[in-house]
Amino acid sequence: MRPIVALVFLASLSLGIANVNAQSFDGAAADGSDSAVENNSFDSSPVEIRSAEDKEDDLITNQFGISRTFVHTTQVMGGCGPISSTTAYNFGGSQGRLNVTSGSAFFECGFYLPTGSKIVGFELEACDSSTSDTVNARLYRYASASASLSTLAFVESGTTSAPGCTYFYTAVSNHTVENFNGGYMIEFYDGSTLNTTTVRAARVYWQRQISPAPGSATFLDVPTSHPFFKEVEALAASGISGGCGDGTIYCPNNPVTRGQMAAFLARALGLYWSP
Repeated sequence: MRPIVALVFLASLSLGIANVNAQSFDGAAADGSDSAVENNSFDSSPVEIRSAEDKEDDLITNQFGISRTFVHTTQVMGGCGPISSTTAYNFGGSQGRLNVTSGSAFFECGFYLPTGSKIVGFELEACDSSTSDTVNARLYRYASASASLSTLAFVESGTTSAPGCTYFYTAVSNHTVENFNGGYMIEFYDGSTLNTTTVRAARVYWQRQISPAPGSATFLDVPTSHPFFKEVEALAASGISGGCGDGTIYCPNNPVTRGQMAAFLARALGLYWSP
């Protein structure tokens, strides 16, 4: 295997520099108020009502047949809870759809994505047969335990139509996941106590990406002008490759042995065995 081929393969995994996998979530709003939102400054993209076929179009594959977009699904009945202890609710039917019958209509739950990944979309799966009530979901980030929440995305069914059971989607732009100094959460709102609105799940669409290139080169033979400078630097910073020889050069045109390939893949994928 040629080194550039191996490099492109590893880069397709989109390894990030200093990838810290630290999940954090501070739970529901401490004051029990109806919504945890404090900071609503975000780019509001139009909400699309999508079919299952539309959703499949998101999973665009590259030339190797590998999807560039991943989906994280948060089921409202799996790990989510009401922000008020007085809320009464049920999960109706075999599909596990939430219906609030009294009290606060807000549910919250945490979720995790890899540090360095890029969020590209947010989707709510819900039912709305009401022309006066609405169902919605917010995607939040908080920067620290004491910081207020900032909204990354908001989707809702609206109060003027009855779209039925479907998917409500909005695009998210320019947000790179960072877990070390904060965390993420999703808030659901079920606006009707008459079972005319129900919530099932939210989905976060995301992609892996390579960290930005540094200002200076680690290896003498891979300068900042090299076409694969960013990818080589990502491998070095992630500890996947330390170069060749005395470590001052990378040898970008040397062939890769099976042993070296094993080292690259094991380090990149974090392979381990059960004790």
